[in-house]
Amino acid sequence: MEYTARNTPQQNDHVERAIATDRTRRNAMLENTSFSSSEKRLLRAEATQMVSQLAQILVSTIQPTPASHLLPTGSGLILPKHLRKFGQVGYVTTKQKIKGKMKPRAKIMYMVGYAKNRAPDTYWMYNPTKGSIVLTRDVAWIKNATQQTPESMDAN
Repeated sequence: MEYTARNTPQQNDHVERAIATDRTRRNAMLENTSFSSSEKRLLRAEATQMVSQLAQILVSTIQPTPASHLLPTGSGLILPKHLRKFGQVGYVTTKQKIKGKMKPRAKIMYMVGYAKNRAPDTYWMYNPTKGSIVLTRDVAWIKNATQQTPESMDAN
């Protein structure tokens, strides 16, 4: 941790640049999704948290170490196979004890972050129909469907 003296803006340039860089990364992540403007405002905090988590990944091209591409989560490390794009579409299994044969068994949700202090394949998923965020491991990922909306996916 780096300490700076109070009321000395000349010493805060490193922190100010980091804040501006994180804000730009967050905005880029949100713009690359198909969310509406109200959903983007709602998910701004989740995108900011994901940017700060991904900023912890250190990639060293000079002296790569075996753990230089891993993301610490508290109880484990997120491996590259668990990394997903912000807003990636996935089918999340519904948790019901009694399911009808013709009832849908999964809901379309969007990935908005990684869970802390959980298994590496645990994700925060945004449910657009309820406007809520769910913590889950039961996700079947849809490849190359970041920009598709649920309506266009149902039409296919």
